[in-house]
Amino acid sequence: MGSHSTVAKRYIRCISDALYGPRRTKAQIVAQIREGVKDYLLQNPDADFEMLQTHFGTPQQIAASCVNEQDAFVLLQKMRIKKKMLALVAGVM
Repeated sequence: MGSHSTVAKRYIRCISDALYGPRRTKAQIVAQIREGVKDYLLQNPDADFEMLQTHFGTPQQIAASCVNEQDAFVLLQKMRIKKKMLALVAGVM
């Protein structure tokens, strides 16, 4: 990526920050996006942050589409587990 590494890192960091879910899932999504961004920047050497958003979508759009693709039941289960862990930690404190 060379000179575009800063643009790519910023865009990918924004996506990662907007994603919700387990680290493993986020890492898989970010890895796929990183490859796509890398390929796009090789083909479009003049691309900037706005061009990435135009081509791939805003970080919020990407996060929303990832949530839409996940099964609602799986998301609810993950949220329940997180809530139980927070209750356990609060109880210990």
